Amino acid sequence: MGMIRGILIWILSVLLLISLTFGNLALTLSLSIGQENFREDLIKNIASVISEETGNDEQLNISLQNADEYCENKNNTEFTLESEGTEIRIPCEKISEGSDAVIEESVNDMVFEQESNENVECDNAINCFAKYKNLLFSEEARNYWNKMFYFSLFASLILVGIMFFIVEEKLSLPISLGILVLISSVPFFVINFILPAFRISFLKPVSILFSQSYFVFLLMLSVGIALLILGFGIKFFKLGYKISEMFSKKSDKKSNKKGEMNN
Repeated sequence: MGMIRGILIWILSVLLLISLTFGNLALTLSLSIGQENFREDLIKNIASVISEETGNDEQLNISLQNADEYCENKNNTEFTLESEGTEIRIPCEKISEGSDAVIEESVNDMVFEQESNENVECDNAINCFAKYKNLLFSEEARNYWNKMFYFSLFASLILVGIMFFIVEEKLSLPISLGILVLISSVPFFVINFILPAFRISFLKPVSILFSQSYFVFLLMLSVGIALLILGFGIKFFKLGYKISEMFSKKSDKKSNKKGEMNN
């Protein structure tokens, strides 16, 4: 029976760790996407990637130089250019603001204004964004990850409840939970640590999605430490109570012996 209980506790602990880690991921994405400056930072990062990849593109440079002449015709409202298979639409009113400004405007239109195109092939970074942007960069995505966080929280509470009825030493449960919460927070410290590496080329936009990883790490770290303090506090209180009870019994025995001697 003891072996079966141990296996069940181990399985539940693994499931709880997975649930906690997934919940941390969902919370990180939900908070990152929900940031007030998320859209602006994402646009700038994607535009920066495009600028780096097309900075020495002679065709692009020539097209931008000719864009002014094309937009002089009032019937033309946007200028379309293609670089390395990527089509970029530039509003004519942005042409005079320079290449960085027009690329940012194009990215804003493609990522946040246009409908996602599921038929486009994911053969380069921009087309991949156009195809899968709603999975990560929309209000619907934020709501989805927010729901996933609450789902994982609910699942974690159920697992904790089951563990409570299975473990023999129930007062040690907060310590075990605290350790699992601390372990689940470690990947998000690592993500925050390596986040500067995401600034390299096409990984720049990814860094925005994990911008709140350190906050989630600190949050889970605090919860884990609180559970450990609670667990050790209960243990210490229980130990203190036993010691007090032991001295109380000894004192009672001495009193009884003295009473018997006096009689």
